[in-house]
Amino acid sequence: MTVSFNGHSLHLHTMLCLTMLNIPPHMLPQTSHPSTLSVLHTENHIVYNVLEDMGDAKRQVLVRDNDVGKTIAFDQRISNLKEVYTSDGYKMFTRGTVQTTLPPNKKKISGCLCSSFDAQIEDLQRDESNMREEAQRRKM
Repeated sequence: MTVSFNGHSLHLHTMLCLTMLNIPPHMLPQTSHPSTLSVLHTENHIVYNVLEDMGDAKRQVLVRDNDVGKTIAFDQRISNLKEVYTSDGYKMFTRGTVQTTLPPNKKKISGCLCSSFDAQIEDLQRDESNMREEAQRRKM
């Protein structure tokens, strides 16, 4: 990289330091449920650090359903917990005294990451069926 300073050109050698952040256990949510980062595996330190730095992925907890999510997010008052995600896409979090549950974004285009295409196929088939029914009603 070349930088100009007071009419002089300086050639700087840049070094990119890629290290994975190690967070002490006492700064993580204390729960038996997995965090987002604990279930993702990457050898790319940039990906890991972006997930951690930008999304606090070690402070996101993954649960199987709404009932467990509500217990973890709202009832247990777990310190260092940022948000809880359910397997069906709900997001739950507390900010101060406000408890928030956000439903899955149904209009969002499905991403590349999924454990099974079966649910996506069922959703698309259901959408197709609903559209056909709507088309039939409009013809009458």
